[in-house]
Amino acid sequence: MAFTETKVFITTIGNKTFGCYKLTGDGSDTTFTAPIGTVDAAWFQRLDDTATSELLSWATNIITFAEAPANTKFIYIFFVGSA
Repeated sequence: MAFTETKVFITTIGNKTFGCYKLTGDGSDTTFTAPIGTVDAAWFQRLDDTATSELLSWATNIITFAEAPANTKFIYIFFVGSA
């Protein structure tokens, strides 16, 4: 399965791309592929998920959460990087 992804915004300032997606969890998926070439930084905000882990990592354009968002719960993922 996979997240249900809803684009909130994506914009370019100078040579950096900034974006935000709303991800609705399925209880098992822990990776999100950002629509850019390379992620330089990423962070997220849980809105109605009771998960306790606030950790994530990234490599190239793949962002990995330490804990999968619960089924039907959602988070906002923010990222900045280059095309």
